[in-house]
Amino acid sequence: GRVGIGTAQPSELLHVEVATDNQYPLYVHNGTTANGIIGIGIGNDAINWGMRINGASGDNFEIRNLTTGGVSKLAVTPTGEVGIGTSSPSTRLHIYGSYGDTSTLTIEGTHAEAYNASQINLFASATSPTSIGNRIHFSDKDGSPGMIGYYHFTGGTPVDYMVFHVNSAERIRIASDGNVGIGATNPGQKLEVAGAILSQTASPWVGVWSSGTGGRKYNMISTDSSWTI
Repeated sequence: GRVGIGTAQPSELLHVEVATDNQYPLYVHNGTTANGIIGIGIGNDAINWGMRINGASGDNFEIRNLTTGGVSKLAVTPTGEVGIGTSSPSTRLHIYGSYGDTSTLTIEGTHAEAYNASQINLFASATSPTSIGNRIHFSDKDGSPGMIGYYHFTGGTPVDYMVFHVNSAERIRIASDGNVGIGATNPGQKLEVAGAILSQTASPWVGVWSSGTGGRKYNMISTDSSWTI
């Protein structure tokens, strides 16, 4: 009962064999309306899946769970945006998870070296940039109040610094030489703080010392309401 198209030895119930590359041996077309819906389904005794073109939703290509009412699980728009859990992706990859989902995105690696097990690479490929950097935004319906950014070039000048934004403003900057600024955008020392520093503990102390040969060490220690050096 096996049927072969392009072959005299079909290995499955329907076996289509093509002799040239870049062919579409199976083509399903809906020619009735510009906004038509057409697809194919596969399934077993437990679940049924469908793949279709949804003309009523911007001609998206969709993979749907037909067992749970035809809910779209993956959608690809004609311009290349991919949606997981949404049929209206707004970026190249848009993952939507409802409240209570245990995990929206998991990246798992099995590399033997622990530091190389899983990686995320934000790569800027421009060859002659004037201003370029990579960002991770933490957004909600009111905008992007949180952000981590790494800037490679600004105005054509290499800068290589990292910033941390909280409540829509820069709070911490790590310069290319490793200096850290809190409220300071051009830290000139290993740690530069623009503002007051508060230390709350039962016995606060501040230490200053030199790491060179014969270096001196000074500690300021608070006892009750007084300080000693």
